Amino acid sequence: MLDAAALRDYDLLRHQAACLPWPNHSRLVVQGDDRVKFLNSYCTNDLTQLKPGQGCEAFIPNSQGKVLGFVHIYCEPDRLVMETSSDQAAPLIAHLDRYVLRSKVELIDETSATRTWLLAGPESTAILQRGTTSSLPHDVIGSAAIDWHGHHIRVASTRLLTVPAWLISCAPDQAAPMQTTIDTQHVPTADPHAFESLRIESGTALYGIDISVDNLPQELGIDAQAISFRKGCYLGQETIARIDAMGHVNWHWTGFRFSSPACPSRGIELTANEKPVARITSVAWSPCLQSWLGVGYVRRGFHKSGTELSYESKPVVVTAVPLANP
Repeated sequence: MLDAAALRDYDLLRHQAACLPWPNHSRLVVQGDDRVKFLNSYCTNDLTQLKPGQGCEAFIPNSQGKVLGFVHIYCEPDRLVMETSSDQAAPLIAHLDRYVLRSKVELIDETSATRTWLLAGPESTAILQRGTTSSLPHDVIGSAAIDWHGHHIRVASTRLLTVPAWLISCAPDQAAPMQTTIDTQHVPTADPHAFESLRIESGTALYGIDISVDNLPQELGIDAQAISFRKGCYLGQETIARIDAMGHVNWHWTGFRFSSPACPSRGIELTANEKPVARITSVAWSPCLQSWLGVGYVRRGFHKSGTELSYESKPVVVTAVPLANP
């Protein structure tokens, strides 16, 4: 459960705004004349329609259609920027670099070249807008370079939470003055546990924690926003298209609500008729619902919201994501 400070920060994230340093990210830049054509051949979404300032979600599959990465891709005037979970830039560069050949592209790990914060909450957009004369991105996923209270920063909107959420970044040598400005704008620094509670309530999956190379893209249930079935060929497309034609996968990403007051553990299995049918990848206490929540995968046939499973002889209810809304 959350302590008093984390509970306060949770309420700020849900109803006002708060900020936290964001170490749980990697940034990979693709630049060069062939950047769009190249990356479009190795991700599930259609990048050819993106204009500068716009973005999308996408999976990076391997040749078997399994997920090597889940990324937010932002189109900027002379580059594509991929934001994803921590420690993912190097393996994704290693994967993509095998296919560069004669393409005019350069792959850059920009993670250590920036300092990033997550600013989230219903008031977060207004906080950003008050400090700049520039226009913020209007799309659910978009980015812009702006001056904010005298700091040159990059802002990127993201689907991480059910409340508005922004990644704000600056050069490392500007991190200290940037933090001072955040503080002077009376934006509280949130406890990471508060963010985690809201992430689980939002049903958001993170690569390396909830998603791995063992997963197929369609298991996450976000085909409409992360997969194009009309674009040209790309690595792993055959498997992904075949699943679409079949109409189902065997595992479904979903939420779970526990009745037990004891904290469940990551990695546990849930049962039906004493047989394992679900696995939990992340858990957190929900102050909103006053119960432990989990997210993970459940077998087809048991994925309908309201289905009752069991853990240690206590009921666990399958709950569609998001599990709670602000």
